[in-house]
Formats: sequence, C-alpha cells, structure tokens
Amino acid sequence: MNFQQLEYIVAVDAHRHFVKAAEHCFITQATLSMMIKKLEDELAERDVKFYFEIQQFKDAATTPIEDATVSWGGDESFIAIAELVIPQESENEKEVVDAIAFSPWNIDETYFKPLGSMNRSRRKVYAASMSERMKKQS
Repeated sequence: MNFQQLEYIVAVDAHRHFVKAAEHCFITQATLSMMIKKLEDELAERDVKFYFEIQQFKDAATTPIEDATVSWGGDESFIAIAELVIPQESENEKEVVDAIAFSPWNIDETYFKPLGSMNRSRRKVYAASMSERMKKQS
C-alpha cells in the first residue's frame, strides 16, 4: 500500500464517481480501477499497518519551528511513536477505521507537544476530517 493508492480512495469517496475521481488524480478511469483493485487485493492478504513517526526539535538553527521550508533531516531523523494495526478481514473493520481519530493532540503534552504552523494547520484539518466522517456515518 502506498499514499498514491490512498489518494485514489479519497478521490473516489470525495467525488462519488470513478471518472471524476480519475480526472482529479490525472489518471485514466481504467488505471484508477486497477490501482484500487490492487489495493483491495493487498488488504485481503494481510493486516493494514500505519506507523506514526515524529521528528524532535533540536535547536532553532537546524530545526526551525515556524519555517516549514527547512528540512529537518532525512528518514533517519524520524522516531516511531505508535503503530496502528487493523487485522486482516476483521469483523468490525469498517467500524474500527471509521472511529479512528488520530491527532497529535491526543498525546499527553508532558511527553510530546506538536509545534509550529504546520501542526496548528493539521489540528484544524484533523478535526474537520473527523467531523465529516462522523456526519457521513449518521
């Protein structure tokens, strides 16, 4: 599974139409269908795992909090803090996925505090996303 496949699923959900979703993703409808089928096949074969990683603040020069254009380092600078596993073909898979409300603000600030303009933006986006999902469920 990759983020591109997830982007396709989100586009289909948002547009409620395969052709419109494909146009939004700048691919053909046949490619979109094939990629979604491939993702379905992958999900039927194994657990779905999501890893949540952070990068720690070091100092204002190398890890500026308010300048999102500065890279804080390569892949080696990420620290895994959580893993979410959705078991293969779990009976309540839809309910588990729909109820997920990941947000860095769900973590005790004693141990971790989201910093910077990107995280302030994410806070609003995560809340809006969860709100929309809850509306669709009801």
